[in-house]
Parts: sequence; structure tokens; C-alpha cells
Amino acid sequence: ALEEHELRFAPPAGRRDLIRRATFDLTGLPPTPAEISEFVSDPAPDAYERLVNRLLASPQYGEHWGRMWLDVVRYAETAGFNADPVRPLAWKYRDWVIQAFNNDLPFDTFVEQQIAGDELFPDDPQAVLATGYILMWPDESNASNILLARQESLNDLTGNIGSVFLGVTIGCAQCHDHKFDPIPQRDFFRLQAFFSGLVRCDQAPVAALPELVAWQQQYDEWLRASDPVRQELHKLEAEARVKAAGDRRMKFPQVVLEAIDTPPESRTTMQRQLAFWCERQMGITDEGISSNIPAELKARRDELRQQVAEWQAKRPRPPREIDGMVAGELDGTPPATHVLAAGSYNKPLDEVQPGFPSFVATGSTADAPISAPHQKTSGRRSALARWMSNARNPLVPRVIVNRVWQGHFGRGLVENGNDFGNQTSLPIHPSLLDWLAGTFVTPESSGDPVSFNQPVGLGWKLKSLHRLLMTSFAYRQGGVGAVSAETLSTALEADPGNRFYWHFDRRRLSAESIRDSLLAVSGRLNL
Repeated sequence: ALEEHELRFAPPAGRRDLIRRATFDLTGLPPTPAEISEFVSDPAPDAYERLVNRLLASPQYGEHWGRMWLDVVRYAETAGFNADPVRPLAWKYRDWVIQAFNNDLPFDTFVEQQIAGDELFPDDPQAVLATGYILMWPDESNASNILLARQESLNDLTGNIGSVFLGVTIGCAQCHDHKFDPIPQRDFFRLQAFFSGLVRCDQAPVAALPELVAWQQQYDEWLRASDPVRQELHKLEAEARVKAAGDRRMKFPQVVLEAIDTPPESRTTMQRQLAFWCERQMGITDEGISSNIPAELKARRDELRQQVAEWQAKRPRPPREIDGMVAGELDGTPPATHVLAAGSYNKPLDEVQPGFPSFVATGSTADAPISAPHQKTSGRRSALARWMSNARNPLVPRVIVNRVWQGHFGRGLVENGNDFGNQTSLPIHPSLLDWLAGTFVTPESSGDPVSFNQPVGLGWKLKSLHRLLMTSFAYRQGGVGAVSAETLSTALEADPGNRFYWHFDRRRLSAESIRDSLLAVSGRLNL
């Protein structure tokens, strides 16, 4: 492309520029004076390659590139809106992301664990923690319209799945067919149906599938045996709960009240979802219930509470249990998903089944082949995760390759990393993007993971992708100031926007890198 436009690469960047560029790109931090001096004076021909490997092995690599990912998945440790309550366990997902980048977790597995870690890797606690991603929607903890809050959360998740993994603004199709891209409204809700059975859990079992199934059978037997006592206690306390809630019940419709009036162990998935938003607003305490129990019932209540405590002591424990803000399902029959007229939660139209977007999967290939791993989960998210992590998926590899390119060159081959649709200008080098994506998903054929003798494939490894891009002529060349005056005038006339990368663009540092640089050079950065 350069020769066709009578362009050529700029001379190579000096070593001081190169170490500064590489260090900021991979760690978000400036190199120390000692590191600069050592690199500049290193006569070895592989000095730069060793520098890149050292930076990729640094813990700060995962922190820097993990932050990129956390930004696009809208990670937050508070729930948002006016109350903005703290999410005390969200940090475990953040730490998982950082660890995944530092450990060079293959990106296909990285995707699978976030979408369906609990279904695909039930014996891996880190994979279960990864499902914290699908609970990162802004959460209006004091929402008065619970049904609307539930729908808006699912809408937010569906839109984020589209932009982060597929590079499409599918969220624009929640009220009507997309105005600019070939995305019908039906596709939006078919994608949403993969997640209709989600419930938030603060604890989750971790075990191999046979052990998990055996434990679930024991737990179900325990539920059946203890149900009469729990039901009697709940019925005895029902009126007291209503009195304890007082006027706070008045703003909720009957379907929501039925959810919170149902014993927790007996709730359907939909009732569990509605109760999540409602119960924390009721402010019902044990003290409030006790003060509203009639005197003649208190003795029987105490007896039942003692019996429930005895049953709780007998509750079968899973082989292992972890704490975290993680996703789960109650059973294999999630709530129905409907196309919504004008996107209104209270105007359901046709019911839809989970399916892949029709613009990348047509006919029967758009239908998701769903197989539940066990009776307590639907297997829907597993089907989506496998489709997204398939090397033949036309979007997922291109989207992540484009994000990494953007991180190194300041702009992507597709300028808007979240939108590969018609509202974004066409890729400047589509064949390059295709080649990079194909190389990225092709299995590794070299035994050395840090080799710069590039294998045929990168095996979905992001660190290998960084090495490939950072050892290219395009990345290692100098800036516009390194170009001779004679060449510069011709190049600026042929390509003033540097679309063909005939020099390395000057880029702004991120706010985080500016802040960390100030602390680093003043000796106050706590690593």
C-alpha cells in the first residue's frame, strides 16, 4: 500500500523513543532512567525483543491492559444511580481480569468464562468468578418500577455484549429495527434470551460436574424434607412481614408483591429476579417481624425457628463454595423472552428463543444448539459462549485484534472499536485486519511461547499478538519528525492523515497513565 502511493516507512525510532513507547503501551508507566540507560547501551541485536518480553511478563501489563477491558465492559465497584451502593465483591472480577491478562489466558477461553464460566467450567473457581461480567449493568437499587428495572438491566447487558464482543450497536434495535445496520429488533431479543434466566449470587458451588449433580440431588432432597417447616414459618410470619414493610409495599404491583411474599426457596427464576430489586427497599428486619407477631403465636414461632435452624445445620454443603458477585441460574426453564413493542417492558409481542444475530448467521445457523449441562441451568449461555469463541466467528477475533491495534497505534483499523457497522468508516486496511484475525485464531505451531520467529498461528494468545504488532516496521518506525524534508512534503500531500502508517503517530497518554507517571517519577507510586 505504501509503494502504491509513493510512500515509505519513516526511519526507525531511536532507542529512547522506542523504550518509552513500548513501556507506556504495555504497562501504562514510564521507563525508569536505569531502564532507559540499560536499553540504550545494550548492543545485543535482540535487545528490543527482550524488552518486550520483560514488559509482557510485568504484573503491570495485566493491570494496564486489564483496565482497557474493564472500561469497555463498564466495570464499577458501585451500582450507579442516585443511591450508588457499593458492590463489595465486584473486585474479584477485576482481579480475575488482571490475572487473565498476566497469565495470557487464550482469548477464546477468556470469552467463554465471562459468558458461561459456571456452566462450562464448574470446577474452576476463577471461571465462576469471571461471570461477574454479566452482572455489571448499572443497578438502580431503589427503583420504584421493578419490572422496568429488570428489563433495562437485560437491555444494558445485551447492548454491551453486542458492542464489546461483536463490534455492533445492537442496542439500537431494542425499540425497532436498526436504522442503519441490518439488525432486526427480533435479533436483539433473541440475543437477550440467552440471559433471561440470570440470577445474581454472592456464593456459588465449585465442583466437577458429577460431584455438582450429586450435591444438587442431595440439596433438592433436603429442600423437600424441610419444606413443611419452612412453609409453616413463612405463613405464620406473613402478616407480620406486611406490617413491618408498611407503606413501602404500596408502590409495587401485585406480581412483585407475590415474589417477595413467596418463601425464598420456593421462588421461580422471575420471582427471584424481582425480589432482588424489591427486598432491599422493604427494609424488613427480624426485629420488625418480631414486633408484629401476635402474642399467642410467638411460642409457636420460636419452635418453628428452632426447627428451621436444625434443618439449616443439616443442609448439604457443596464440595467447595466461593464468595463473589457471580451469575447463576435456578433451573433449566428461564423466563420467556418476548419482542417488546417500541421496547416497552409492558407491551410484549411474539415470544422468541435464543438465537445468534441473523446478519452473521442465517437460516438454521441462527438457531442456538442448546444442551443443558445439568438440570439446574439452561445451557443457553454455554451455547452463546461456544459460538462466540469459535474460530469461524467472523466478528469476535476482528474486534479484539482491532482493539489491540488501537492500543498500540492510537486508532483502530476500524476507527470505532465498538461499532463495525455502517455508521463507521470502512476499514482502511481490511485485508490486514482479516490476516491478523486469521493469524490470531490459528492454533500455535511453535513450541516457544515467547519466540519472535512468528508461528503460523497465535492460538488466541494476546501476548503473541502484542509481539507481532510491536515488532512490525509500522510500530518501530519514528514519528513525523524523523522523516526528511524532501520525503515529508510528498508524503503529506499523498496521505495527510497517515492512513497508510508511513510514520508513527503522536498519541495522547490516558488519564491513568498521566496520573501514574506523576506518582512514578516522584517516587510515590505504590506498585
